[in-house]
Amino acid sequence: MQNEFQIEFGLSKQSDPEKIEQDLLKLIPKEYIKDVNHLFVYHGRKICDSRKPKCEICPINNLCDKNIV
Repeated sequence: MQNEFQIEFGLSKQSDPEKIEQDLLKLIPKEYIKDVNHLFVYHGRKICDSRKPKCEICPINNLCDKNIV
């Protein structure tokens, strides 16, 4: 699931988790690294649910290929 998120939003084109991590480390400021996984999980649970995504309230819906707004 995490891999799909990074690929969906153009954060990484890799499929290997190690390579995805390296791509993310280049993009995310060091002070936020420890919180990133929690933010991705929260986003998936509260906003980007696969059955009923809440695209209308998503703060990053402009990056998403599946934006249904």
